[in-house]
Amino acid sequence: MAEAGEKLKIFISYSRKDSTAFADELLAGLGVAGFAPFIDRHDIVPGEPWEARLSGLIEQSDTVVFVVSPEAVKSEQCTWEVDRTIELSKRLLPVIFKSVPDDDIPEKLRRLEYVRFDTEAKFVRLFQLAEALRVDLDWIREHTRYGELARRWDGLGRPESLLLRGDQIDLANRWMATRRALAPEITDAQRAFIKTSEEAEARRLGNERAQLEAIGRAQDATAQQQRRAARLQRRMWGLLGGVAALVLAMVGYLTWQSYDLARREINVFTARATEALNEEKYDSAMRYALQAYPARGGLPWTTPFSTELEGKLAGGALSTRLRRLLKGHSGPVRYAVFSGDGKRVVTVSEDRTARIWDAESDKQIAILKDATAFSGDGKRVVTTSDDNTARIWDAERGKEIAVLEGHTSALFGVAFSGDGKRVLTASDDNTARIWDAESGKEIAVLEGHTGPLNAWAFSGDGKRVLMASDDNTACIWDAESGKEIAVLKGHTGPVNAAVFSRDGKRC
Repeated sequence: MAEAGEKLKIFISYSRKDSTAFADELLAGLGVAGFAPFIDRHDIVPGEPWEARLSGLIEQSDTVVFVVSPEAVKSEQCTWEVDRTIELSKRLLPVIFKSVPDDDIPEKLRRLEYVRFDTEAKFVRLFQLAEALRVDLDWIREHTRYGELARRWDGLGRPESLLLRGDQIDLANRWMATRRALAPEITDAQRAFIKTSEEAEARRLGNERAQLEAIGRAQDATAQQQRRAARLQRRMWGLLGGVAALVLAMVGYLTWQSYDLARREINVFTARATEALNEEKYDSAMRYALQAYPARGGLPWTTPFSTELEGKLAGGALSTRLRRLLKGHSGPVRYAVFSGDGKRVVTVSEDRTARIWDAESDKQIAILKDATAFSGDGKRVVTTSDDNTARIWDAERGKEIAVLEGHTSALFGVAFSGDGKRVLTASDDNTARIWDAESGKEIAVLEGHTGPLNAWAFSGDGKRVLMASDDNTACIWDAESGKEIAVLKGHTGPVNAAVFSRDGKRC
């Protein structure tokens, strides 16, 4: 499910010819109200694939707010945005910025309820808009998430590996069943994605049941043959007397038969374990291997031992994902990260806490808030908070070392330099800041990007910082002075990743 604390993403559609100032006011007001609004500031260049760019913005949004104005209702681009929003079954909320005759407003918008900002009570209207956006908020966010999952699955050729599994399918069906009458329609793509997930899960469960039944039949047949062999052995011992040579021959034959049966059983389970390992079902591979795994110490001519089966058991045990169970959070865990030395783990939960654990003993070391990054030596953790600040903590004792204050909007990313001496914070205010990790003193403010920041990275020596943004550029900065070194231009869409080469000469 979407995270309970995740902000609702709102795309604001407007005409730059008469509504830019109002769109900026709306952007700021919705941000203060606790949403994550964004707008498209790009001018349309002849020949540019603007439809693909705008479609991507609408696809990633939870709700589209359309600013009605005289220029907007006659704009080809704005009309296209309305049609694309409805096509994707996104929630659409129109707001009246400047009065427009009803006949000039597209029919698809006339059917909807307006929030009017063409009066003096703008603060009241903003409050009304915020309340409308909060209706069915969790359901709307899930609508966006399932839409993105369905498009990715369909775009990559519908691979089974991207389908929902287990409890995820139950959650998806519960989500569809709780749709309210005025909520966006569930799309055919979403329904196909969830239905195909159910069918694939049914096939997987059916195959596993069939395999277990086949194993059970094989075990029954083996047990029957072993009982027959035991009865024959008892009869043969009764005839021992003067026919000892014959009895010994029969015993040898039966012993060989028992050995051969055990060997064939080992081969069957070895094959099952191999299939499970190839399908990355490591727990199943261990179960198959244990079914026929013989105890060491038996007589080698009566109890076969398979080094191949032993290898499958070891491979399943080494590859299984379960190593330690970390208990303590009172809500779902959003993500987890190891320290650089691998000795500690930090987990972040919807219970609004983060916890530091000893990776070897699974012992809890400290409780923090919203931890996001370890220093390279694992001795410190930097966290973010809802009050636009970050904090540096002692990872062993959970003691606060410094508070990083200065950003004017929410922080969504932090990182330590490789030597652990500096901390970088990235914010919704379109800036990043560099801090001294010892004192918490601000070293530099990196400002210049005109769009949201998507990714950031220190060079290996910690002397430079690379930032990537929605404004289609990346910038390189001097980490000590905060001076901009270079602007990397050429991309025709948002830049979503930033990384330096090992020697720091390329990025």
